[in-house]
This record gives sequence, structure tokens and C-alpha cells, in this order.
Amino acid sequence: MTDTPDRGLAAGLDRIVEPIFYRTRPFPCSYLPDRDETRVLTEMSPEMEQELDRLLTQWAQASDRIKRLEGRHFRIVYDLTFETESQSEGEFGYEDPDKGRIDVTPVEITEALIEARRAEVQKAREEKRRSSVRVKQNGEPFDLVPALQEEWYCDGQRVFSLDVKKHEAVVAQLPSEMQGENIMDSPLPFLFGMPPEKARRRFEMAFAGGKFDPRTGKASLVIYPNLPQDSQSWSHADVILDLKTFLPVAVQLFDPADTKITVYKFRDFKVNGTLGGFFAKLQGKNPFTPNLDEYNTIVAGEQTADQLNAK
Repeated sequence: MTDTPDRGLAAGLDRIVEPIFYRTRPFPCSYLPDRDETRVLTEMSPEMEQELDRLLTQWAQASDRIKRLEGRHFRIVYDLTFETESQSEGEFGYEDPDKGRIDVTPVEITEALIEARRAEVQKAREEKRRSSVRVKQNGEPFDLVPALQEEWYCDGQRVFSLDVKKHEAVVAQLPSEMQGENIMDSPLPFLFGMPPEKARRRFEMAFAGGKFDPRTGKASLVIYPNLPQDSQSWSHADVILDLKTFLPVAVQLFDPADTKITVYKFRDFKVNGTLGGFFAKLQGKNPFTPNLDEYNTIVAGEQTADQLNAK
């Protein structure tokens, strides 16, 4: 039994089985309808369009109330061309209006993890169900490859992207029009909502399958980008939103070539508390500006690495 590329977020979520919980059931969710390669949204009734606008308004209002946010993320990146998979996890933090930090740590690839994946594929084959592990055309599990150890920072004026292993940092100045806004363009997408009129201009959006039942406690959205700033990074996205917190449960992104799928799962959110977790270990240091002393720094602009560290 082979595994074709999936179009529903749930198909990706069923494969997010964090290593420490690998022998427990996969992350629960219902399968969303498969989607065609073309940019087509399920037509919704006028009532559903109103529901979507209402949801976007509630999401934006909830995001406006967030002054500090932290949590944990788990990420899987599937390369459909080479049939490989990388896994990483980490913590993130945000401070209103435009400061953020994301730490990404590779998941260790162990023999126990590899064997657990093989066992799951075999068990799924025997039970004639979809495996919680993505498989190649030959029916074997995708090959695990190491993820990068990365750090991402935004201090409100600059964005820092660090490759920890290579000791390389890319620093870019934020345009003035993007300073002071919610970090919508961070590597963790759709953490925050935006007003319906802005969201509708920036994206084409619909409920998955054209349906929405608030009694489930979640909303499943299908999203296409309208602007080059988004479409150069992803071609379409699936988002599952928790209706109690209006924070994402999970996000699935397809790259423009439809050869790579990135799936995020979020948990352990802490809203408007004192930043703890790994932030508490920084002993008073600014968590949103890295020390670049030991990094080969590429700066977009005229500032030097010494000037960046001095701020």
C-alpha cells in the first residue's frame, strides 16, 4: 500500500507523533477532504461566509488581547521528491507588539524511533488503515534526515535568523511599515489573527469542505495567499483553530512547487503570563536579541555585527 500526497491537514496531523509519545495514539483529528492541485476553494453558502467573517473577527479580537505568549511547537518537514522527513521541536515566545523568539532543536534519530516507525507501518498494513507514518512509493517509511538547529529573533526593528551548527546569522532590518505590528510573518505561521477585511485582502479563505460546526470546538480553514510576500513561501495552507483560545492547534503548509509539506503542532500555550520556560534561563538577558560574537553575520543594510550587538 503506497501513500499519495495528502491535501488535508488531518492527514499530516495523524503523522505528528512526538518521539516521547511514539507508542501512544497519533494526534486525534478527523480527516479533511482531499484537495486538488488547483487553486479551488469549496463554495460556501452566504451563511457560512458570514460565519467565517464572524470567526475572523473573534480571532483578531482574541489576538489583540495577547500581550505575551509562549508555548511549544513540534514540526515535521516532508520532502516528497526525495521521500525524506525531518523532525524538530522547541519553544517560542512573543511580546506585544512585535518582539519574538523561536528556538528549533532537531529530534534525535534513534534506532528505537526508526523501529517504532517500521512497526507502525506494518501494523497499519495488517489492519488495512492509513499509517500514522508517511510511506514511500515502495511502502517503506520516509527516510529520517536531521533537521537544522535554528534560532529566530525579532527585536521590533530587526529579524535575526541563526544556523546554530554553522554559526551563521542573517540579519535583516524590518521595514518601518512592519514595525509595531503583530508578528504575522514569523516562521510559525498563523499564530495571530487579523481583521476580516485585511485577512480577506491578503488571503482566499474558506472552511474545509465548506462546513463549520462550532460544537466541535475547532475550526478547520483552507487558505491561499493573494500577495507575493506569502506566495513565494507557500502555495496553500490548512489551519486548525481552537475556538476556546483562538490559537492554532496545528498548521500545514505546502511549498510553491508542491514538493514539500511542513506541519506544525502547537501545545502548552501560556497567554499574558510572565515569560518562563527557556526565557527564565536567560538570567536577565534580552531574549529577543541574540549575541552574535561567535557568528559569521550577514547583514542586510549598513550596520555591522558590532553595532548590532551594541544595541
